[in-house]
This record gives sequence, C-alpha cells and structure tokens, in this order.
Amino acid sequence: MTVTRTPTRALPAVVLHLLYGTLAGGAFGGLVGTSEHRRRERSLHLWTGLGAVYGLVLSELGLHVLLERVNDQDVPPDERFLFHLGHLVYGLTLGAWCGYRDRDRDRQ
Repeated sequence: MTVTRTPTRALPAVVLHLLYGTLAGGAFGGLVGTSEHRRRERSLHLWTGLGAVYGLVLSELGLHVLLERVNDQDVPPDERFLFHLGHLVYGLTLGAWCGYRDRDRDRQ
C-alpha cells in the first residue's frame, strides 16, 4: 500500500506565523516601552497585563481579519477558544519577559 501525501501549506504557514509573532513582539516593545521614563514607571505586573491585552487584540485581529475574512474560514467555538487561549499565553509571556528585562536594567 502506498501512502500519497497531498501538498499542504503547513510549513509556509508555520514560518509566516513565527515571522508574524516576532514582528508583533518587536512592535509591542516599541509601543509600550518607547521612553526611559515610561519604562521605569511600569512594574512586572503591569508589563504582563499589557502583554495579555496585546495578545488578545492580536488574537481578535487574527481570527476576524486573517482567518474569517482573508481565508474565508469558519472557526468552530472550541477552536476559537484555543486560538484565543494560545494568543493570551503569548501575550502574557511577552509582557512578563519585557517586564523582567526592564527590572534587570533598573538594577544595573
């Protein structure tokens, strides 16, 4: 028995998603950490909260613009939940990482 694989777009989709996440992470740092004064006022908790909001905003845009409008995909409720949850974790991680780096800079 021969298994025939149909070509998929999985690899390009993963590469684009990683690129998109990298660019979005850089944009987050640029948006919320633009000045030394503003950065010093932010605690690790605030950075993490800002990251969570940012991740959910990206999730909403990705779902409604990229998946539903551009790709014309109907995303079932359970997949929507996981989609948003994944982006929330991304945002929490991004915000916590930025806040932790700021904390280390202030100690030097």
